[in-house]
Amino acid sequence: MSVVGFDIGNENCVIVAAKNRGIDVLLNDKSNRKTPVVVSFGEKQKFLGSAGVASATIKPKSNISQVKRLIGSEYKNPLVQDDLKLLPFETSEASDGGVLILVQYLNEKHTYRPMQILGTSFAKLKQMAEKNLENHVSSFVTGIPSYFTDLQTRAYLDAAHIAGLRLMHDCTATASRIHKWICKLRIVLTKLGRRKKFKCSDFAQIFL
Repeated sequence: MSVVGFDIGNENCVIVAAKNRGIDVLLNDKSNRKTPVVVSFGEKQKFLGSAGVASATIKPKSNISQVKRLIGSEYKNPLVQDDLKLLPFETSEASDGGVLILVQYLNEKHTYRPMQILGTSFAKLKQMAEKNLENHVSSFVTGIPSYFTDLQTRAYLDAAHIAGLRLMHDCTATASRIHKWICKLRIVLTKLGRRKKFKCSDFAQIFL
């Protein structure tokens, strides 16, 4: 069983899988290691990743990117307002003070939360990971910036839930792995305590 990780940036993301005692970077549908974090809304369908970038010139206002900057943020925050000035799509303030993204889709005006856009990207990454690994993916590990507020962190978790995934913070994953090593170490030391001689390979099994 492989452990899947998504390295999410403002513009691109990378999918990795820990398997066969090593780390593999998975390729996307364009055989590239980096996948754009972009969702583009066409007249009748959505274009994700590389396909979304390709359609950006056709309908720039329906090309949504940089959602990591907006997720879980307050619309009136001066830093958010500075970011919004650089983005081509329309936005407005949600009833709870968050950010709403406005797009024309299926001949109607639609509104989306940044976490919904990120959730759509997560679903695409999940699909690519399953295609590469030829196995079902139900959870993933990712890094959440330390400066994120609790609201932003929970928005990340909600985005994963939208994609049908369970998100595990990289710090939590590391702690879980260390706990597993400690448990194995105790078992090995207990076994070695009954022996007069032992080999280095006895300890190697702790880290496998």
